[in-house]
Amino acid sequence: MTLQASRQQISSIKKIIKQKISHDYINKFIKAPIIDEDLILLFINSLNEQEVSKKDAETLIATAMFVNIALDTHEQVSNHHGILKQRQLTVLAGDYFSGLYYKILAETENIPLIRTLAKGIKAVNEHKVAVYQLQSKDLDCFFHSLQEIESAILRQFCLFFNASTTYLLGKEMLFLKRLQTEKTLFMRGETSILFEAFKKFAVHALPRPRKEEPWDQKRLLDICEQYIKHAKTRVDEAMRHIPLPHLLLVNRVSELLDDRHVGRTKLYVEEG
Repeated sequence: MTLQASRQQISSIKKIIKQKISHDYINKFIKAPIIDEDLILLFINSLNEQEVSKKDAETLIATAMFVNIALDTHEQVSNHHGILKQRQLTVLAGDYFSGLYYKILAETENIPLIRTLAKGIKAVNEHKVAVYQLQSKDLDCFFHSLQEIESAILRQFCLFFNASTTYLLGKEMLFLKRLQTEKTLFMRGETSILFEAFKKFAVHALPRPRKEEPWDQKRLLDICEQYIKHAKTRVDEAMRHIPLPHLLLVNRVSELLDDRHVGRTKLYVEEG
């Protein structure tokens, strides 16, 4: 698929999603959901070797995106302590987006995919409890749960369509993006569950400040940067195992990894 064709397909899928999730009353009280183009691109790549028509592919990807948007919307309730009405509407919006997923897949009679994605939904919800209540036994377990939240739906979708290499890349990409998002939140002075986990679990890595002293921002950012660096390495390694990747995916991975963009893009294309 050419760059232009990939961009057009992503645009078409986003248009379908926006039309379906638009609701005048809900839009008055909560922000419009973020449609993750990287996730759409990964879904597209997972169908790369499948005999699926463009229309069917767009329907399948849009419905999987409804699941992800619903879960992300519900997650805002865990993160946000706004007015009660706004919180209630956020929950209802998430339920509404979930309903769209079930409705469209039921109309296409794709019951096996419904069952497969339901396993992803269950995994995400279970790991959210561990993450937002900081129930993990250590930082490695916390990271595993955070990665599950980001990629469990993609895993089930790729499992259904036999696209394991796309999943292995996607879980690392989505985890890297989550680390970068949490870093941005922390630097803005907003609540970051990742940095709360650093404070709880990473005490062995650095001397803990006295009780009356706050954690030093630079020390916490240094820890985060190390994990981001490791995540970039894993993305780079996973990308090398993708057979015939879309050029748009190659470009996007290079952007995420940032350095040596041109040389890395050429390398991925040659290896693919």
